[in-house]
Amino acid sequence: MKILGLDIKRWKTPKNTISRFTGKQSKTAGKLIQAEKDIIDRIVNSFKDQSRKDIQKWRNAIKLANHPEKPRRQFLHDLYDDLATDGHFKAQIRLRSYTTLNTGFIISNQDTGKTNDEATNFFNASWLYEFLELTLDAIYYGYTLVEFTAFWDSKVELGIVPRRNVVPELKVVIPDLTKPNEIDYANEYFTDWIVEIGKANDLGIVNDIIPNLIWKRNVGQSWAEFTEKFGIPMITATTNAYDTKDIDKIEYMLQQVGEASTGVFPQGTTIEIKEANRTDAYQSYANFIAYNREEISVAIVGGTMITNDGASRSQSEVHERNLDQKIAVADKRAIGFLINDTLIPLLIRQGYSFLSDKDRFVFSESHNLPLDKFWKITQGIMKEHDVDEDWLSKTFFIPITGKKKSHNTTITAMSSTGITGISRPNYPTVCCDSEFVAADNTKFKKRMKALHDKLAKEVYENKDSLSTRAQITATESLEFMRGLYEGWGDRRITAAWNEPDHLALSMMEYNLFEFSSGKTEARLASMSQLMIDKEKLQINSFADFKIHAKKITTDFDVKYLRTEYNLSIATGQNSAAYLRFMSEKDTVTSFVQYQTAGDDKVRSSHQMLDGKIFNLSDKSARNLWPPNGYGCRCEMIQYVGDTEGKVSKGEAAINLLPDNFRGSQFDLNRAELKQVFTKAQFYTKQKGIIAQLSDMNYKDTFGLPNWKVLAKNNKKLKIDSSITGANVKELFKKTTTQNGADFMEFEDYLKRKILLRKKNFETHTKGHYLNAVEKRHQLFPHIKEVLAAPDEVWLYQDERKKDSFKTRYIKFYKDTMLMVETQLGVNNLEVLSWYSLTAEEITKRKGLLITNRPFKAKDND
Repeated sequence: MKILGLDIKRWKTPKNTISRFTGKQSKTAGKLIQAEKDIIDRIVNSFKDQSRKDIQKWRNAIKLANHPEKPRRQFLHDLYDDLATDGHFKAQIRLRSYTTLNTGFIISNQDTGKTNDEATNFFNASWLYEFLELTLDAIYYGYTLVEFTAFWDSKVELGIVPRRNVVPELKVVIPDLTKPNEIDYANEYFTDWIVEIGKANDLGIVNDIIPNLIWKRNVGQSWAEFTEKFGIPMITATTNAYDTKDIDKIEYMLQQVGEASTGVFPQGTTIEIKEANRTDAYQSYANFIAYNREEISVAIVGGTMITNDGASRSQSEVHERNLDQKIAVADKRAIGFLINDTLIPLLIRQGYSFLSDKDRFVFSESHNLPLDKFWKITQGIMKEHDVDEDWLSKTFFIPITGKKKSHNTTITAMSSTGITGISRPNYPTVCCDSEFVAADNTKFKKRMKALHDKLAKEVYENKDSLSTRAQITATESLEFMRGLYEGWGDRRITAAWNEPDHLALSMMEYNLFEFSSGKTEARLASMSQLMIDKEKLQINSFADFKIHAKKITTDFDVKYLRTEYNLSIATGQNSAAYLRFMSEKDTVTSFVQYQTAGDDKVRSSHQMLDGKIFNLSDKSARNLWPPNGYGCRCEMIQYVGDTEGKVSKGEAAINLLPDNFRGSQFDLNRAELKQVFTKAQFYTKQKGIIAQLSDMNYKDTFGLPNWKVLAKNNKKLKIDSSITGANVKELFKKTTTQNGADFMEFEDYLKRKILLRKKNFETHTKGHYLNAVEKRHQLFPHIKEVLAAPDEVWLYQDERKKDSFKTRYIKFYKDTMLMVETQLGVNNLEVLSWYSLTAEEITKRKGLLITNRPFKAKDND
């Protein structure tokens, strides 16, 4: 071995080498391996198999590696090296390795616990990073032999003995695989120069997924060949020419057609473009490749959703926790054992005097935690113990200059407007709501502005404002519903008909109409008190009144609306999750984990709950179900890990929150309550226009034309006269049975599931309902169309139950109006009745007009 042009036969210690740690001459500087003993330097490059790999080659390589007398691993590692170029495989390797490599560490004395700074600085260098990479590679590629070639004062030089040349079962290295010469590294000399990583018979994780790597590559190649063959249509020509010149010309032109799609052919030539018959073959290739990708991911990182698209954030984070909290922990423990049991003693023997047999390599667990989680732990300690302010300042990068008095924002306080029975909310001015998108529907804003201008004028002129208030209530309610639906997500549509989601959603929708009704009354009351200038004791001019009224409406439509809309989203999101988790608690898991949004906007009180695990059987814990305040973005996720000693009690967790949380309007479970806004959050205890539903109709309140005007260009209602009282029962398509009752399922314009009981169906398809006027049996097939695409939808009160709401869907036809009435059932909205009407529409087109055209989630009028 040559260094600086000189042949080095034995290691030497250069003189006058000064330690960068102690400033003294080091006894360890410059220890070099004997040139004739250097294993790596004696390795001869030889042929590597780079041909196409198949399962048989792998099996043959395994047989050779496990040969009882003359084991050899070169063919197996040639296979590994060739297949390791797979991009997905490399990504999984990096992900698992970096989880460990990106963790800090210290060298500390196991007896005193003090950090050995000099040793820590020595280890915190590129040579150790290289050593750790090789150690982790042993997990994937099997037994690894590391050779140290030099021990300098400030660093170490090392390398890996090519695995294909190592025979660990015999403790020999074969420098030239074409010759029988061997190096016996069991020789006593190598004790201080080599480190063995892994067991002699360990072939690594890669050996377990070789079939998947081979199949993935070969199927990818086959897919490419398929695309090359069948991706471009084949062009053929048929001709009656016999002249070779004509045939050569046709061949030439066919080639030109393939490039330019034009050609000139001799007379009598027919051109045909033949498309591939199979257009879906890609699915076979793609699905098989996806299967192998999943097998590779599971083997290396324990899951598929860390680098691939996850079904949900919660499931992806479960896989991430498996990697961080289980797999990576095991890797770190193995590294710790190797360094402490082998590497540190080796370095001591090589003369590194700043190390002792009491020193231990320790990964810094606290550094693995995000800063917000580390802060949460620190807060818990600070409750009972004094913490050094200098350490706090240094750890969290905060210049601490002293203490100041803390204060809590009351989350449900109301400030009176001075008008009896009306209150305006005192929502917090700073919320952790940056990720939610507040109501910003352009059409909604324009419509609300026009309605408020109209309301202001009616208030100032002392005119009846019922119509305007009804429209404001309906418009704002639908906007809140948009937020509720956005939060609820796809489960609103995909949940089975008998899931509790539908009942909760319907009740929350009614709750939003009641809340909006009270809010509208608060608008009216707030505007009314602006009539008088209290300082001048005179009536304000209309111009002054409008200026003050605009400030009021800005509060209601911007400041308040933002908070209320975000609460609708959060309630929908967390209620849907709660109902799903409760339905799965006996089959998936009965444990949930509190999770914050994880950014700097999260309240410190909610950070205290982050990561805590609760049992769904704990009523107090269920009352902690988010949202836990206005603007709260926290959530509960399902927890499927080890729960031994980790489950928190709800009562204990509530004690971590500010005192004003207990008994507040967020110390409850909105999914169980089936309300977005509690009664205490309403602007008024009065019902507002909800109490006046029976006084509102299409003509006097909403100024709409009668149905003949609306339907003059519509089609006539088609009646199927072949439907009779005897055969109408065939039209009832049972969805399912619950508690002995059969149901048929419909879907309305908001994608809500609406059910019809068989008993109700039978009641309305017999007796007088079959006469020439009613014809309920022949109207039945039109229920689906009326619910799915109504021209008007009205909310009205049950005359017998004033607190119960019903909904009437109306479809206009040229010759009649078709009505479908619904009400809240056990689990869903249920069809109450259906009928046609040609007169007395004032008695049916009444209540609160919810919509007069199909509702769009982001484009409502």
